[in-house]
Amino acid sequence: MSKKGTNRPALLRHLGDPDLVALISAEKLSRSAQLIAAVRWASVSAMAHGDTTDMRRLLDVFHGTAYQSRLIRWFEDRCGMLITRTDKGLEIARRKGAIPRELIEREYFPEAAKAVADQAAAKRIEALMRKGVAPNSDSSCIMDKGRRQPGSFEGGRRR
Repeated sequence: MSKKGTNRPALLRHLGDPDLVALISAEKLSRSAQLIAAVRWASVSAMAHGDTTDMRRLLDVFHGTAYQSRLIRWFEDRCGMLITRTDKGLEIARRKGAIPRELIEREYFPEAAKAVADQAAAKRIEALMRKGVAPNSDSSCIMDKGRRQPGSFEGGRRR
């Protein structure tokens, strides 16, 4: 297994510190690429090992916001968990007979998925610049050019 897939995201490590959690903006976090990585890690950890601490930390950061319900729906659908709100907090339990499903993150977290796509595009452009190739920003389609080619429709003539 690659080393990249086995490293716990730094965001989840820092969510254990209550002083740092107080400084995190839930709205900005919901639009970041780090949220997708943290959600993926927490769901895989919960399914594979039954460890829900990362899941709880993420849900606690978004406590009292609209994003918490998105996260709850994600974890219930993806991991086959049952998450209920009580007076004491959130209770997380496995649903009997529930099968974990593969889900698309952009359906649940559209802003964060856009940030992931933008990050990937920036990495691609950076790699092209290192190679010395300029990224092609203009279209290379002949039909987009301002000239007409012989043999095209109407033969390039005006009537």
